[in-house]
Order: sequence, then structure tokens, then C-alpha cells
Amino acid sequence: MKQSVKWIVFTAIIFFVAATSLGQVPLPTKAACCIAGTYQGTHEDIPSGMCNEPKKGKFTMEIFQERNCGTMIKGKITDSSGAPMEFKGSVTAGALKCCTLIGKAAKPGESVTFKAQLCRDKSGKWYSKNGTYKQSDGCEGKFQIYQR
Repeated sequence: MKQSVKWIVFTAIIFFVAATSLGQVPLPTKAACCIAGTYQGTHEDIPSGMCNEPKKGKFTMEIFQERNCGTMIKGKITDSSGAPMEFKGSVTAGALKCCTLIGKAAKPGESVTFKAQLCRDKSGKWYSKNGTYKQSDGCEGKFQIYQR
């Protein structure tokens, strides 16, 4: 019986390789990074010597993207007090049908660089649970965002 299982597995591998080389079996592809939209988010500073008063809070992020889901993005981050901060950045296709978001937000006297991996949930909405940021005052932290 073991011999027949080996034969079945071997045959399946041969058919898969042949079908793939003929373009009949789709292989996993990089994500189409069409991420424009409005996102709800939360952030939390990481306590450190540079961050005397770690904060946590909520924010809204509006992302606008160049035509045809291009790599250049811009938008606005609004904190829970209503204070807006404009940002610019890029989004590129990554592994496992996710996209890498990199940006810099700024307003007079303050700037923040950020990075996150955005993936799609089962309903097709973008989200990130692993965003990181660094503020010009030295505070660093983590954030999560979910597309509305």
C-alpha cells in the first residue's frame, strides 16, 4: 500500500509541474495594493527614556492614492482631539498578498515616520496589526488600523 501512495504523490507532483509550466495552475501572486480609503486606528507609545509620558489613543487615517492604484499615497491622520496631520508615502506589493505602507506625517514642530504591513480580511477590507512609528520627540510606538 505504501508503494501506491508514493506513486500517487509522485504523479500529482509531475502533473502540477507540467500544468504550472503550461500556465494552467495559478501561482500565488503579489497583492494589488489598492488601499485608498478611510481607516480607524489605535496607537500606543512604548515606554522608554526618550518617551517620558507614553500615550495611547485613537485616530482616523484617510489614504488617497495615485491613479490606477499607484505606489504614491498621501492623506491625513486625525487624532481623537480632532488635530489633523498631513502625510505622504508609498505602498508596495509584498509577500502573502499583503502590502507594505511607509510614510511620513508632519505639522509645524512635529513629525512622525511610520511603517505597516496591510493585508485583506475575508470581507476584502485592509488592516494592519503590526504598524510601528517614531515621532520627532523620540517616542516610538505601535499602531493598528482597520479600513471602514
